[in-house]
Amino acid sequence: MEDYDRMQFAYTAIKLVARASEMVDGPDWYDILAETLAGLDVHSIQLDIVQTWFYLRYSALMGYELSLWHDISGDKLSPDQTYHYDAVEQGLKMASSGELTAEHIKLLRLIATRPLKVIAQISGVNEIMSACSSVAREHASI
Repeated sequence: MEDYDRMQFAYTAIKLVARASEMVDGPDWYDILAETLAGLDVHSIQLDIVQTWFYLRYSALMGYELSLWHDISGDKLSPDQTYHYDAVEQGLKMASSGELTAEHIKLLRLIATRPLKVIAQISGVNEIMSACSSVAREHASI
């Protein structure tokens, strides 16, 4: 109740999980929701981090996990290139003026593969978190 934005996102997460669990059955929905709500209760964890973590897992459980190792052409992502999220192809596309660098992709990989309490310990991500959050939200079609 102290933070309206966190409370609003908790409501959104509950609503999305309730709707999705009607289509895709499984115990993982409870685990994702429990970890999301626990993360929202820890005010030292940025809201963007909790949201990005939730959206990446939500997408994966819905059957359309974001590939963070290959671009939409199937080529391995290169640390020397920049990418942007292609909503039509639902993946990363190489672009000379892309907003996603190797640092963004590394952070997205960590968020997609680690528990929220581990991600909360990462510091110095404020500058790139907004772009990562946008990609996760857009991929989840939210």
